[in-house]
Amino acid sequence: MPALVCGQTPPVFETDVLPILETNCVACHSGDAPKSELDLSDIQSLVNGGLTGLVVSKGESQQSFLFHLVKRGDMPPQPDKQLSAEDVKVIKDWIDGGLAATSKYTVPELKESITAEQRQHWAFQPLTLVHPDSKSTGNTIIDRYINEPLNRVGLVQSEAADQRTLLRRIYLDLLGVPPSPDAQREFLDDDHPAAYEQLVDRLLSSNQFGMRWGRYWLDVAGYADTVGFDHIPTLIIVANGKWKYRDYVISAFNRDLPYNEFVRQQLAGDELVQWRDIDGYFTPEITDHLVATGFLRTARDQTHESVGVITENYYNVLHDTTEVITSSFLGMTVKCARCHDHKYDAITQQDYYQIQATLMPAYNPEQWRPVYPFNEGGKTVKDRAIPSVSSKRHDEINSHNAQVNARIADLEKSKAELRHRTRERLVDQKTQSAIPEVLREDLKNAVSKSEGDRNVVEKYLVEKLGAIIDVTEDEVTQGLNEDDKKSIAVIDLSVAGEKQKFIEVGRIQALYDIGETPTTFILTRGEFSFPGRPVDAGGLAALSESTERSVLAPAPNPAGSSGRRLALANWLVDGKQRSSALLSRVIVNRIWAHLLGRGIVKTTGDFGVQGAPPTHPEMLDWLALELQRNDWSLKSVIRTIVLSDVYQQSSQVSTKNWTVGYEKDPSNNYYWRMPQRRLESEAVRDSLLAVADSINLEMSGPPVMLKPIADGRIDIDLAGLKSPAEQWRRSIYMLSRRGYPYTLLDVFDQPRIETTCNMRQVNAVALQSLTMLNDNFVYQQSEKLAKIVSQGLTDVGKQIEQVYLHALARLPSDEELAACLLLYNDAVTSEGRSAPSALTEVCHALFNTSEFLYRE
Repeated sequence: MPALVCGQTPPVFETDVLPILETNCVACHSGDAPKSELDLSDIQSLVNGGLTGLVVSKGESQQSFLFHLVKRGDMPPQPDKQLSAEDVKVIKDWIDGGLAATSKYTVPELKESITAEQRQHWAFQPLTLVHPDSKSTGNTIIDRYINEPLNRVGLVQSEAADQRTLLRRIYLDLLGVPPSPDAQREFLDDDHPAAYEQLVDRLLSSNQFGMRWGRYWLDVAGYADTVGFDHIPTLIIVANGKWKYRDYVISAFNRDLPYNEFVRQQLAGDELVQWRDIDGYFTPEITDHLVATGFLRTARDQTHESVGVITENYYNVLHDTTEVITSSFLGMTVKCARCHDHKYDAITQQDYYQIQATLMPAYNPEQWRPVYPFNEGGKTVKDRAIPSVSSKRHDEINSHNAQVNARIADLEKSKAELRHRTRERLVDQKTQSAIPEVLREDLKNAVSKSEGDRNVVEKYLVEKLGAIIDVTEDEVTQGLNEDDKKSIAVIDLSVAGEKQKFIEVGRIQALYDIGETPTTFILTRGEFSFPGRPVDAGGLAALSESTERSVLAPAPNPAGSSGRRLALANWLVDGKQRSSALLSRVIVNRIWAHLLGRGIVKTTGDFGVQGAPPTHPEMLDWLALELQRNDWSLKSVIRTIVLSDVYQQSSQVSTKNWTVGYEKDPSNNYYWRMPQRRLESEAVRDSLLAVADSINLEMSGPPVMLKPIADGRIDIDLAGLKSPAEQWRRSIYMLSRRGYPYTLLDVFDQPRIETTCNMRQVNAVALQSLTMLNDNFVYQQSEKLAKIVSQGLTDVGKQIEQVYLHALARLPSDEELAACLLLYNDAVTSEGRSAPSALTEVCHALFNTSEFLYRE
């Protein structure tokens, strides 16, 4: 529809627009009770809007509900009374021309959707610094915050954990594996006052830190290597290069990428760098920023085959991605607002679709890009992934590879001609020796034709006699003369040389804007087929000073895209906004939960009114402020927490503290003792590998593939490994599936992520014990540990001591040593086991203890 021509007088309401409305609309939209409270009988009533809010936006027809209603035929609702194209154009030109009218009117301000009382919710407040009570004591400010409520209820922190317990705790928490005997010896022999602090710094600098803590974020982001719902165990579809986002997260944690930049890169990395028109290969910075947007590609996407490329699936991806953003960064569940204003939290439908509007230019339903390429009916459908080089360089590489393919085709043709000559000779020999002369020529002609071109007689000849003169590929190879063999060997060398000239181009599963920015509508009942009024891109009104200020102007960016996602990212990390306060509270609370077993806000994924209030609100704000003051360094927050007394205290408490604690604070909300915690599934497997010295610490690369076993288990696909050592990689590098995780990890509560996982559930079930007792992998590591501890040691008691040092980071008590010796001797004498096998039983027994599976 053509826009208003420059210089053309725009329509006027009373003379051009009102007659159209009176003919078609005013009958329902006027009087004392106009439909939807929308009165169209005069200019002031029209601009006032109705139940859905304002229906016209001066100068912006695409953002005006009235225009979309008449354009798509929803008003009038009768199919036989639709406005003509000319009438629709008049209304469009009137809006774009500035809502001209002869009568005076005032445009009302945007209706406030959130009350001042709703904005008073504690999680929506700016960060405030409240110092601990002056009477509260402690070695760190965290301990002063902790001790203040403890003192009020007559409790004190538990005594400090012993050095061995603390050493194992910090290793498991920061690296996800226990300390080796050498690491234990080094720490225990170091009498420097800052030995523990120096140890913390070394662990934070380890590459294994990112492998441990990156997994936490991948849970929150809802990451999986597979595409689709992953509901068939034998169907494993992996998008090319998707694993690069996993590697980006690990690297970000290892290099302590500031959290505000981490947020910006994941939401709008493509809008932070110039990548569309660059020549040659992408720089590491450009690649990093594009890969980071894989965060927005974690939602389940069913558009991996033609039957899934439908509008409903497009919007499902949009809805899930909206949930991923709000849940990950803001700890808020907004999915209710897809269909209606949230019943409890201050989140409106407008808020929901304002956030979704930031995604609309990239997840463009009008120009959708599937999640996975496929070929159907000879037509290749390209996916959303982009080459890891510029488009110009990609064209050059494709041209180069086409030339290589052409040369290879010529070489293979020459090779085929040589083999064909030999085949013809062998066919002649078989024909001469086995086929009557009268049939030879007819049979050769019949065999040379395709099946569809043969007549009835020829088909009969081939069926009866064809097998007699058939020549296999092996026979051809055997029948080659020496000259042809030499020629073919030369050709094969040339083909191998040409193949080395191929230039491989990786793929980046990025998100980026596609086509013109479509209008985002509030969907009636959340259904894409019932679009309501349009909305602009924005954030949550409860985190802005007003609903009007929650609308975000697009951010200037060098990439030539809409700038909407960058505007959202900047709003989230802007220290002057309430959004930044909530963002900071959510991430430091998650850190606290990973280290102390439970968040300051127990509901780590729900900071709304139905979530739990913080047990130590002043400390939560102090940690959030510390994060921002220390350049958004996550490692600095972790370091601060693990150096506190509350982290270093024992899980074992005095009788007095135990009695008072269970009377005054049975849930340990005030942290008067360190809670014991079961290791996460990855830490269980990685600890087994580390203790047995099997662990492969190789970083980066495609995932270790899995396969379903006939008995129902999911195991490593050994046939698909590049090398045997790949099976011993850390668990974060194993194929991440939504529905069918590796069985050992599944048993220990690895989540089956539908959208996101803010905090894993911990269950204690019989299957865990049965798995540790009977799983072949666990027994393999027991054998390896037995072999390690027996090297250079002949005394069984000393060997058992080494087993304890490796597995539990301590020496056995006299009673434990006696029990292990009894187990060992019983295996040797009663069962006739060899010494290595008996020692394996001891190792296996320790792997099955709660102490190995829990950290104190």
